[in-house]
Amino acid sequence: MGQDVAARGSERLRGKGLVRQRSLLAGLIFWLLFDQAKSNSPPRQLSGLTLNESTDLAYGVLKKVQHDVAGELVKKSSYFHPMQKPDSLIFDMDGTLWDAVDTYAYSWNLVFSEMGIDKTITRDVLAGMVGMEGKKVIEILMPEFDHDKRVEIYSTVNDRRHNLIREKGGILYDGVREGLKELAEHYPLFILSNCAKGIIRQFIDWAGIDDLIKDELAHGVNFMPKNHNIKLLMDKHGLQNPVYVGDTAGDGEQSRLAGIPFVFVSYGFGTTDDYDVKFDDFPSLVKYFTSL
Repeated sequence: MGQDVAARGSERLRGKGLVRQRSLLAGLIFWLLFDQAKSNSPPRQLSGLTLNESTDLAYGVLKKVQHDVAGELVKKSSYFHPMQKPDSLIFDMDGTLWDAVDTYAYSWNLVFSEMGIDKTITRDVLAGMVGMEGKKVIEILMPEFDHDKRVEIYSTVNDRRHNLIREKGGILYDGVREGLKELAEHYPLFILSNCAKGIIRQFIDWAGIDDLIKDELAHGVNFMPKNHNIKLLMDKHGLQNPVYVGDTAGDGEQSRLAGIPFVFVSYGFGTTDDYDVKFDDFPSLVKYFTSL
């Protein structure tokens, strides 16, 4: 199921079932004890237990039930919150709207070849770094070079990438173009990514969604973290309660730092358990937010 609600609801029902079973057991024990006391009969064993042992058992069961009921009330709030309708949706790009890792890897390897650097970047290596800020990426990919050389190479890679995105593009996730069109009828839509300056614009043009996106902001514009840039978009457009949609634990952390809900899409490159609502495909996300 696209929306991670059914599983959590089933878990909650199972928890309630256990509490109900234990309550019935405790009630049965006390009924037997009460019946024995009413008949003034001498103490007898209950399932091999003396009266005192039975009393201790019943008391223990009731304490356990009390603990479980309290736990259920606390846990109930952590299963799934029907989200308050936001006033806008801010999307991550890579791993959320499309997969362009093959094009990104090609741009790295093209530049390495042009510069005579004996190095190859694979898709798997690059996929593990999707969502990272550029300075972290170049530290991991090029530990053998000093900072200035890394920046020079990275700048060249991004220059090549602009043309390559127009030529090669990427893979738009199922339902994204149609879904964004439907969502734009209900919300202003934004894209915010840890990519280089100009890459989001290249993506928007390639995907043909310019009329659907109100604004975009890339890390390469100011080299600030996502939580800072989320707040910039909020201030610029007067957003009161946006949500951020992303595919990594880092996206969730930055959403928390910005003080807004995090919507996790599990089909991307990362994993996390820290989210307000989760979707396994884009159409499920669209259906949910258009129904709020």
